[in-house]
Amino acid sequence: MNKPVQSFRDKGVDVAVWETRNGGMSITIRKTYKDKNSGEYKESKYLFKEDAERLIELLKQAVSYAHNRAEHNTEHMASGGFNGKPSTAKHEDIDDIPF
Repeated sequence: MNKPVQSFRDKGVDVAVWETRNGGMSITIRKTYKDKNSGEYKESKYLFKEDAERLIELLKQAVSYAHNRAEHNTEHMASGGFNGKPSTAKHEDIDDIPF
């Protein structure tokens, strides 16, 4: 299983950013808690008000991260500098893409 490119956590609420196969970004959310009787960690789809407030803040961070990463990837792909290789493109080498 692949790992997320970035995770944001706060008191049992977890938001993860994943890179998709086509180079896009997706976001997952999860709430975990420790069962008092068994001591095991479990997941829940239910949120308390405080959890929802945390989730909103974590989602803002995740969306900002995904936007910045996608913007960064787009810049590198256009300049030929993707995968850590230095760019060799010059501005006059890049044609406008007709739509």
